[in-house]
Amino acid sequence: MRLHEYQAKSIFSDGGIPIPPSGLANSVETVLEETNRIGYPAVIKAQVHVGGRGKAGGITLVQNDNEAEIAANKILGMDLKGYLVYEVLVEQAIDFVDEIYLGVTLDRSSGMPVAMVSSEGGIDIEQVASSTPDAISKTYVNPLLGLSDSQAKTAVLDAGISPTLTDKVANILLSLYNIWETSDATETEINPLMVSKEGD
Repeated sequence: MRLHEYQAKSIFSDGGIPIPPSGLANSVETVLEETNRIGYPAVIKAQVHVGGRGKAGGITLVQNDNEAEIAANKILGMDLKGYLVYEVLVEQAIDFVDEIYLGVTLDRSSGMPVAMVSSEGGIDIEQVASSTPDAISKTYVNPLLGLSDSQAKTAVLDAGISPTLTDKVANILLSLYNIWETSDATETEINPLMVSKEGD
């Protein structure tokens, strides 16, 4: 079963992963309620099970009520790659300086979990894997032992992430692995994990 972004973020938040303030909306009125609760700038995101939402017009950054109303009218009810948009996630916009990819999945050939880290977050990870496979750090995990602190830190460093971020990113990777393991998921990912100017 695939989860919507808002559902996944709720699980991530419960699992200790920092998530920007957000709320679900299904009308122009509730979008405005959420943007005023969260504050501007905000991002309005279509909640459908397709990739490339941003390029298809399903994600919009808004700075005020007027822009939020225009975006809500545009996105709600739109046909996004064959899917009608009934709900949007309204989320606080993050002023970020870098984007990182984190993922955990089951490697079918070995039968082992694999934790993945890349400094090239924010784009389709399959595209990264085919064009620049060396940009993805892969760590195979003994399922009986789980992902260790040292493995997580090594995975982050091997991906070329700044050493100043090693501990924070490794801790998020550990949380992501625990969520993957306890929820019996086939794949969990954060794309992108945004790094703020303050290094958070």
